[in-house]
Amino acid sequence: MTSGPGTAGALVEQYFESDAAFWSDVYRRADIFSVGIQRRQATALTWVDGLGLPLQTPILEVGSGTGMLSVALAQRRLSVRALDAVPEMVARTQRRAADLGVAAHLSAGVGDVHRLEAKDATFGVVVALGVLPWLHSPAIAIREMARVLRPGGWLIVSADNQRSLVNLVDPFRNPFLDPLKQAVIRLLRRPRPHRGVGGGGHDRAAVTDRAAASAAL
Repeated sequence: MTSGPGTAGALVEQYFESDAAFWSDVYRRADIFSVGIQRRQATALTWVDGLGLPLQTPILEVGSGTGMLSVALAQRRLSVRALDAVPEMVARTQRRAADLGVAAHLSAGVGDVHRLEAKDATFGVVVALGVLPWLHSPAIAIREMARVLRPGGWLIVSADNQRSLVNLVDPFRNPFLDPLKQAVIRLLRRPRPHRGVGGGGHDRAAVTDRAAASAAL
């Protein structure tokens, strides 16, 4: 999906490259974050199933990760193109498709959602779950995804919800704790007086007196 140009984009891709195993395991875990990811995928699959698509309808998944959704779509005998910015994710998708016998219905590759290689009006459905927050220009990405959709096609994307359950129960994510977190940040960033100015010790009055004396005050 290529998150962005320069250092920021490279760091995002390095993060997902190093954490590829976690994104495979997340579909088997029972913590709140993982269950949220699982339900998001299940919802997308339910929507696709409800479209009544003909067999071999071309579908593009952007930011396909380890291929869980793409493989599930291929198992429905849809023609799936899975794109991700991280080669390790692409490799895991290919292995999973081969292991489950759907490689004939799925092709996976490295791609940039800001500059999709597909021609206009190629896909009946485009899916991008959990992708937009990582992109340097979501607006460009959405325009590109719309470009490659066939007339009357379907775009399925997800967007972050600041008040989602996973954010509310995680003190690092909870928006209601922002004032407290900002206060702590300001406290930590506040300049602190140097100890031992003019000669050491913890008696700041004495230290100040010595400093004043040395300055002939």
